[in-house]
Amino acid sequence: LISLIMFQRATDHSDIKFWRKLFTVGIGLSGLVWASCAALFLTNVDTFHQLFISTSIIGMVSGAIVLSVLRRALVLYLVPSLAALIICFFLQENYHSYLIGSMLVFFLVINLSNMNRYYNVISDSIRLRFENENLVESFKKAKDIAEESTRAKSRFLANMSHEIRTPLNAIIGLSELLIRCPDPERQNDYIEKIEASSHHLLGVINDILDISKIEAGKMSLEMVDFQLDHIFDQMADIFASRMKEKRIEYLVAPSSDLPKTVIGDPVKLVQVLVNLTGNALKFTTQGEIVITASALRTSEQSVTLSFSVTDTGIGIAKEKIESLFEAFTQADDSTTRQFGGTGLGLSICRYIVSMMGGKMSVQSEPGEGSTFSFTVQLNTLPSMTDDNDDWASSKNVVVINSHSPS
Repeated sequence: LISLIMFQRATDHSDIKFWRKLFTVGIGLSGLVWASCAALFLTNVDTFHQLFISTSIIGMVSGAIVLSVLRRALVLYLVPSLAALIICFFLQENYHSYLIGSMLVFFLVINLSNMNRYYNVISDSIRLRFENENLVESFKKAKDIAEESTRAKSRFLANMSHEIRTPLNAIIGLSELLIRCPDPERQNDYIEKIEASSHHLLGVINDILDISKIEAGKMSLEMVDFQLDHIFDQMADIFASRMKEKRIEYLVAPSSDLPKTVIGDPVKLVQVLVNLTGNALKFTTQGEIVITASALRTSEQSVTLSFSVTDTGIGIAKEKIESLFEAFTQADDSTTRQFGGTGLGLSICRYIVSMMGGKMSVQSEPGEGSTFSFTVQLNTLPSMTDDNDDWASSKNVVVINSHSPS
């Protein structure tokens, strides 16, 4: 009884195992006690007392069916108790004793069969209970995720209305001023601002179209030959003027072990680099932005390249990094209000990188800047191996000095 109570109260796995073993041993000893009683009291008594003693033992054994959940304990209790009765009746060598012994054998078999059936029922009930609890927990998690996704999309739509209206209002307002303005210099200023607003609006629309393609599974990659040095020249050209305006030092430093010509999708690769560099520029007010590239693994048919974009900007809190690559989210809602953006760029970049056989990661500390890194796997041209050697030695690095005149 004590071992049963302690077994029910135990919470630690080792304690449960110990008290279960102790309880099983106790039940087995109880079965031996009843077997001893049968052996002692069934001999040299009349038939009435034999039936009375047998009925008492059978009643105790029948009540033990509740132990079906512990099959070993029940077997140790049933078999010795009934086996002693069966042997005693068969040893008396008369018709009535054989009949009672045979009935006891049948009773033992029925009890063992019921034990297995009850054990299976109890096991299935326990399993279904835990499965139902896990199912309910899964439904709760799915509901929370769905609700959070709905809230994120609602915030996204509210943000999109701002992101789309702002450049549209600027384009409409500046166009009206341009029509009424006779001054050529001011006209040129209006045209430049209209162009900037148009590019911003185009970027927002491209992000929306890209995320739609991703969700529909329609985004694909081109496989064309292109030269990596053209990619780095393009990156330098795209951001040179903006870096000078913010007086930020801009460094594009490819490694000398890169192949010159590779096969892949240059447009998508530039899209990822432009997005990461644009984010770095957005969140950096002083210091530098560095783009590096190197070859991790090279074979006859492919090369794995590693790219990183490092800035000295505001950085990202660790608890925000996990959700950073989810669609419709930014590190903080206040970030959207202060710096703008759709919250789609990093999600799109991660998807493109995964399509290219790579992974994207980020290391960041608040106030110390961030480093976004990713790998891509591109095919190589074996026939151009000789032309690829040391191509970077001639290009070296591209530096946009923050103190250069704009």
